[in-house]
Amino acid sequence: MSRGPTRADAPALTGEVGLCAAVLRQAVDDARGKRRDLSGGSAMEKVQQEARVFLQDAEAVAEWITLAGADPERVYPQLLREAGL
Repeated sequence: MSRGPTRADAPALTGEVGLCAAVLRQAVDDARGKRRDLSGGSAMEKVQQEARVFLQDAEAVAEWITLAGADPERVYPQLLREAGL
């Protein structure tokens, strides 16, 4: 009886893939205003705006998603929802 692929069969998370995923996670967090190193005000608003502009650039984000080893058509809408866009 076959159980299908296991976690051991999954490709290892390389440093490059992890970096791409971290960039996308940070953009979502920034868009939501989850930066702890900024104390609000105009600096936080600027970071939020930059992250929102980036996340709304479907082509740029799709490239990062692809580099992270995921399917842009599936992941991009999820990122937008998480970012509140």
